[in-house]
Amino acid sequence: MGLFIKQSNSFKIREGLRVFIPHVYESLFIEVENESQENIIVGVVYRPSIPQCADLSSSTLFDIMEIINSKCKVSSRLGDANI
Repeated sequence: MGLFIKQSNSFKIREGLRVFIPHVYESLFIEVENESQENIIVGVVYRPSIPQCADLSSSTLFDIMEIINSKCKVSSRLGDANI
């Protein structure tokens, strides 16, 4: 799991938003520091195409989004969800 980030951008990994459930869900979130505007949280999510895991992976993503929204942060999510 990874993200390409322009070398001149300052960022920190948001460990509290990072989730790894083997064979079900994997995510990585970072907060990109922005001097002229609000910081933005960028996340990448991977969910394999296992139908039995769809509910757990969806609820995990929704839980993470609730945390981000409760902090009134701007965010963008990227991923390979196989939905």
